[in-house]
Amino acid sequence: MRHRRKNAPFALGLLLLCLAGCDTGTDQPGGPASFGSFELTGFVSNPVLDEISGIEAAGKDRFFVHNDEGKALLYVIDSIGLYQSTIELEGAKNRDWEDLTIVDRADRRWIVAADIGDNDARFNSVRLYFAAEPQVNADGEYPKKLEVSHELKVRYPDGPRDCEALAYDAGSDQILFLTKRDKPPRLYALDAVTALNQPSAELEFLAEVPTISPPSAAEMLRGGKKALWLSQPTGMDISADGALAAVLTYRSLNLYTREATETWAEAFQRAPREILGPPGIYDEAVSFDANEDAVYVTTEKIPTPLYRLKLPLLEAATRAN
Repeated sequence: MRHRRKNAPFALGLLLLCLAGCDTGTDQPGGPASFGSFELTGFVSNPVLDEISGIEAAGKDRFFVHNDEGKALLYVIDSIGLYQSTIELEGAKNRDWEDLTIVDRADRRWIVAADIGDNDARFNSVRLYFAAEPQVNADGEYPKKLEVSHELKVRYPDGPRDCEALAYDAGSDQILFLTKRDKPPRLYALDAVTALNQPSAELEFLAEVPTISPPSAAEMLRGGKKALWLSQPTGMDISADGALAAVLTYRSLNLYTREATETWAEAFQRAPREILGPPGIYDEAVSFDANEDAVYVTTEKIPTPLYRLKLPLLEAATRAN
């Protein structure tokens, strides 16, 4: 989401969440601060990263992140937010990058920068940029530059949409888009073979997703019109085994489970497990970690906190069945 306002202090975000009635937990001596089920693992250390809107696991305890406008740059941070590297994505433009995903193929893994933001729903097409996932060299360093191998122009079948939530689903071999401002959000798909081989493509509409909780009456009373934003999807990730989807909104993290015989269009019709928080105002980036035993969330604005949610035993049991 692109903002034209001054940075909001992190303390204000925490205060607003506390006023909304969320349990902020108990700080443990010598351990991370706890906000309900979320742990604050640290803060993103590079001040350039003031509008993070996408995050994707880059291996053990590392993540790729990006800002939602400006230069076409990927950054690498660790699991406590420490800056590791900057990678220029040559051949790409960052009009309004809103999410990252990785498409896994037998010969390589493609990192996908999604230039899909469209606040006013006025662009006839949006773009995805594909590049081979950057790897560390023998010295443990990432390349300074990465060439875009493929650019895809994407259209919606029913007119322009604003979207900030995108993820690759290995089970269906599709890239899924979940729109932001539609009520309810709308789910679209693009098969990965087409995405990787064609210059342009039209998305397939799959279903509406009515199961994300709307703002409560109390939230509307406190927040007024701004409370209408609370339930808008701002990020999405799907586990590598295709059993879990994490959908982030400004108010909560929503964990959906999918049975082996289901599509995501069907699974999204069931109510998710909703975890309120974390206490940021502009939470827009979500990713499973490399081990897929935790979900990481970060936010726009400085200071930029990084949160971890260890997956509940309930979800682990669901995936094992």
